[in-house]
Parts: sequence; structure tokens; C-alpha cells
Amino acid sequence: MNDKHEKSLTKLHDELLRLPKDVREEFIKGFQRHSFSGRLDAYHSVRTIFGSGNVCSQTYLLFLSGRDRTDRSGKMTLPLQSLLCGAATDGLQGGLVILREPDFVATAHGSIPSFLTGTPRAQRQQLGAGTLLLDRANNRLSNESFLSDVSVDVMSWRHDGSAAADTEFSWMCTVEGATILSIGG
Repeated sequence: MNDKHEKSLTKLHDELLRLPKDVREEFIKGFQRHSFSGRLDAYHSVRTIFGSGNVCSQTYLLFLSGRDRTDRSGKMTLPLQSLLCGAATDGLQGGLVILREPDFVATAHGSIPSFLTGTPRAQRQQLGAGTLLLDRANNRLSNESFLSDVSVDVMSWRHDGSAAADTEFSWMCTVEGATILSIGG
């Protein structure tokens, strides 16, 4: 950081400290975002539209929720993977990975009507040699890959198609997970 930026930061820090404590706390609170995560022992059913067969397996369903706000341009990125707290991963042998794109729903808050859209983003990771994906019953999955760096880009819009700046919203998301296990060395 150059000297000019360093001086600006110091000045900003000093001005913040001169604010009354309750005003300062409310300002900082405005930048906090709360989210919740949990893991459900679930079942995954696969059916075809042709009515032939129904395959059912045991899986982990990760449930995430929270409140957030878009920025001045009506956008924000929600980093789902970094929101997984201990409740989603406690007690599992091996790590927990996300198998499929998230199901994501968001609802705008406020007196001005606005719409929200979400676009999931993720990197597909191939399984390495000696790496297995296991379902909740410890059955080996046939998947050859899993998702990493999972996030959702959220955009807020007005009825005329323009960006809705600083839109507060609640969101819920579910993703399917599996344990990843390395065998051998």
C-alpha cells in the first residue's frame, strides 16, 4: 500500500473512533452478514419423466440460509462453500464435498418492489487416484467429480429492468453432499 493510502486509512480509523460508541457499533453491524448451515440425513430419489423406475439412495442434504444485501450496482456474490459451519460437517469421516449445483431461492425485503436472480457458479474437480466419494450409507458413488468454489451471483432488479441498488434479501439454499475419502498413500 502506498503512503497516500496509508494516511487515508489512518485518518478514516481516527474519524471512526471519534464517533459515539453506539453509532460506531451500528455502522459496523451494517456490514455483518449472518448465515446458518445444517446437515440433514436425507434420501435422493431419481426418476424419469417416462415413468420407468425410481432409484433411491442415502445422501447428505446441506441446508444454508441467511440475509444479505446487494451492492450499489445491484450485485453480490454469496460464497456458499465458506458458509458451511461445523454443523454441516461434524462427525463425518473424511471431508464433505458438494456434488451438484445448489438449489437457491431469494426473497427481497423492503417497500420498493424488486426482483432477484441467482446464478450458481462452481469449479468441477475430478477425483484423484485413490479418492472415493461415499454416500451416507458408505456406498461408493459412481461420480467422477465434485464441485469446489461453489457460489451464487445474486442480482437485484427493478420492474423496468434497471439494477436495484442496496436490496436487502433473505435466501435459502440446498445442496447435495457426499464424503470424500482418500485411500492408500
